[in-house]
This record gives sequence, C-alpha cells and structure tokens, in this order.
Amino acid sequence: MSIPFANPRWIRLLQLLSVMLLAAALLSCAQTPKEPPLSASSQQDEGTGGSWLDHVPVNWNRRMRSLPPPLSLGTLSGLSGHCLQSVRQAQSPFEQALVRAGWLLYEVVQSYGNTQVVMAMSGVDGMCRPLGYQAFVYWEGRYAGTLSPTLMNSRTDGALTQFQLESSSRIVAAFTRYREKDPLCCPSRISRVTYEVIQDDAPLVIPLSIDAIHAISLGKGENRGELK
Repeated sequence: MSIPFANPRWIRLLQLLSVMLLAAALLSCAQTPKEPPLSASSQQDEGTGGSWLDHVPVNWNRRMRSLPPPLSLGTLSGLSGHCLQSVRQAQSPFEQALVRAGWLLYEVVQSYGNTQVVMAMSGVDGMCRPLGYQAFVYWEGRYAGTLSPTLMNSRTDGALTQFQLESSSRIVAAFTRYREKDPLCCPSRISRVTYEVIQDDAPLVIPLSIDAIHAISLGKGENRGELK
C-alpha cells in the first residue's frame, strides 16, 4: 500500500503550499499600520491642559510620592543669554533635588512659615516664557506635592499665573482659562483653586475647591484674576 505523502508530487505540493502561507503572513505584517512614536511635542500636549479645572478637585498628590520629571526640552546650556537670566541657582536641598532631576528654577521662592512654593520649568519659548513648568510645594524641607496635576505652558489653557500663601497651611492659585476665540494675551476666565497643606511627617497638598471667575484687564494687553 502506497503512502500519498511519500509521493514526490505530494511533497512538492506541500512545499509550495508552505511557501504561499509564509508569503501571505509576511504581507499581512507589512500592511498592518504601526503606531507612530510620540514626538516631544505630542508628549508635551498630552501632559498639559486645563480640563482638570472643570471638575470636582481630585487629589493627584496622593498618588505622587516622588518628584515628577520635566519635559525633555533642552538643558541650561542650551538657553540664550537673555533667557538664561531668568534661571536661578538652587538655595536648598529640595531645590538641589529639583535641579538634579533636570528642572530649571525660576522666580523667587514664596514662603509662609515653614511652607514654601518653588517654581521650576522644563524650558522656555522664543520669548523666554516658561514651558513645561510646575509649582512645587514643600513643608519643612519635605516634598508635599504640586499645584497642578499636569505640566503647564505659558499662554495656554490651565496655565498657572499667580499664587498666594495665605497661611502656612493655605494656598490660593489662579489658572488661565481660554475660550476658543480668546487671544493668547487675554484669557476671558480664571479658575481659582484653594489648597490645604497638611503639616505632619508626610506633608501633603490637597486641593479643596475650584471657582471660576472673570479675568480682569491689566490695561497692558494681558488679563489676570484676583485671588481675593
């Protein structure tokens, strides 16, 4: 009794079928669209925006026990001379930790008692305005959290414009809110956020409330909201 698969004709037929199946599989893989890698700009867009200001505050700081990293926008040596003037040196161990993590410190530290708020940025735009920036809060030298759940860019929705320490345990901050037709200089609304700073062995910043207010014209092509 002969075995069909031992026949040379069957062997050639099976080999041809195997080649056809392999070619079909390779063609299917080549035609499958691949997800494009995230560029620096898309990663930045993903981490910015003011939508969090439209909802009941959720304490993002409960999930954050380490310093968030800055965006990869360059280094201190890459800044022009004019923009370089806005960057300051670290004055405390906490600020040194921020610098080691890649942050660029700017603006004066605001303090009330043992609570301090430090501004740090990832880089600047063409007008030396901060990009990928954040406000870091610490109490007695210990990290307590940030004033925003996302990194911020100047002249964009959800950008922090000013803040005030009303006491060592209370901070009030203002964030720009843009409507579709608002010019970049003049957001029509401001979101005011009130925070509590829990002062213990594990200090924590907690957002308590978010209020929407109208922006007030400064008469110089810019708007802001009053914190009081």
